[in-house]
Amino acid sequence: MVILKTPIFLGNIEDLISAAQFLKKNYTAPTLLVGHSLGGTASLFAASQIESIRTVATIGAPSNPNMLSIYFRAALMILMLLVKQP
Repeated sequence: MVILKTPIFLGNIEDLISAAQFLKKNYTAPTLLVGHSLGGTASLFAASQIESIRTVATIGAPSNPNMLSIYFRAALMILMLLVKQP
């Protein structure tokens, strides 16, 4: 599983870019992105595509979202074991 290529992760990045475009058109272009967990990682990727962004703050964000696949696989295996038990 590659997190970077999932529709959810790509959708998060697209949402951030769309929100920045809306703000630029209707108010003031954003200069800061803040994100938590996978949203923080999405902010890092989106920031490179939003010209006005000068600062990105992440809270508990993985630096490499592909590493999350290890944890997701482990969690899935545990859930599968729990479901099999009566």
